[in-house]
Order: sequence, then C-alpha cells, then structure tokens
Amino acid sequence: MLRTRQTEGASQAYLKVLRVYLNQLAAAFHCPLGSLTSSDVSDFLRTMKVTARTKNNARATIGAFFKFCQERGWLPKDHERISLVPKFKETPGEIEIFTPKEMSKLLTCARSELVPFLAIGAFAGLRSAEIERLDWQEVDLKGNYIEVTAAKAKTARRRLIPEMPNLKAWLLPYAEDKGPVISFANVPKQLAWLADDASLRWKKNGLRHSFISYRAKAITFLKGRGRAGLNFPAWLLNFGVLWHTAWNRNRPTAFIRPK
Repeated sequence: MLRTRQTEGASQAYLKVLRVYLNQLAAAFHCPLGSLTSSDVSDFLRTMKVTARTKNNARATIGAFFKFCQERGWLPKDHERISLVPKFKETPGEIEIFTPKEMSKLLTCARSELVPFLAIGAFAGLRSAEIERLDWQEVDLKGNYIEVTAAKAKTARRRLIPEMPNLKAWLLPYAEDKGPVISFANVPKQLAWLADDASLRWKKNGLRHSFISYRAKAITFLKGRGRAGLNFPAWLLNFGVLWHTAWNRNRPTAFIRPK
C-alpha cells in the first residue's frame, strides 16, 4: 500500500502516517489479515496510549488499508472493515492564539534562521509541517504567493497562499533562491527555547490559529462595513486581516488593530 500511494503522489506526511499505524497493527497481530475481527481492532485502538483524535486517525488509516486490500482481492468484498469499530469521543481542546504584543516579542527575540518560520505561520497560516517542508523556490516574492505542493500539503492538494505586505517585509531579508526555508532538525525544540527567551508560553498551533482567527474577524468586519456603506481603513485593505505592519527600529513588527 505504501509503494502504491507513493507512486500515486501521496504526501510524505500521509505516507508517514500509514507507516506508523500499519507497523503498529502488524506488530500487534501475527495472524492472517482476514482473521482480524472488529473486536480485535477495537481493543487494539482502545489500548493505544494516545488521544481520542489520534485513535480515530489510526482507525481511519486501518479502514483505508482494509479497503485497499479488498480492491486487490486480499479480503472478501463482504468484509466489514471498520464499520463496526466505534469512533472515540473527542474532547475539543481550547484554541489559543498569540496577541499582537506576544507575536511582536517572538519575532524580535527569534534568531534569524527562525524568523521565516514564524512569519509564514502567523501571516500566511501554513501548518508547521508544511513550513518545515517548504523550499525557497516555492516562495515567490515577486508574484506575492507561496506554493504548497500536493506532495507537501497535509491534504495532498496543491494550493497557492497570497503573501500579505507585512509577510513579504519579514521574508525579504532572509529569502534565498533555493533551499529549505527552515533547516532545523527539531523545530519544536527551537520554538520552546524561543518562548523561554521571550518569557512566553508557546501555544500549540498558535501561529496558524492566530492567522485564522484574525482573518475570520477581518472578513466579518469587512462584510459589516460593506452593508453599512462605510469606508474601509487603509491598513485593513492593505493587509486583509487584523495584523498590520508597523515599523520599529527599521524592521517590521506585527500588531493587531481590532477596531
């Protein structure tokens, strides 16, 4: 299945997920695949020491594997796959975002090699894993967009992300013709050290959540202004989200304009 999906152009992230969960399944059961029951799979997932969401991800992966085997005649067509394996109840965690002051502090305290990661996450909303796979050849500062190829996207679909003016201002001093945008082997460790240096607590997925939250608020604001026939502030038209470019000691610093 891994070889087939790789040939079909599946992303490295998806292939890694397949490899992890299917290897765990193979290690847990030393028997013909057709002899596995729904009860076996349920017990296997239930004993995993991970969150409910991760268990559901594993369940979906195993289901995809069973379907793959059916398509190749390795399992009978009437095999129940995971239809009788219950899903686990997920408890949604609190979504945390960075304030403008916190984001400014992170950008100011960050070592130069980490600034592009922070800027792209906060001002373009890319996932951390996508930024780690990003190459400078996919960051078009002239065309004002970032390309996330299908092979590097979590959804395995290519997309183009527009570059806002402040993102471009942050990237220009560090941009290269080619090569990885971020070269650290352990980015989470770098972010933890940065948070300590900035006297802040790092918020999981905080960069992406911040972008999405402020973007949604900006869209609501624009719709409200449009209905009222009011003029849009120049800073909002220029950026499109509630992060605005200011200048402090000749370098761009981000802050929010909520009103």
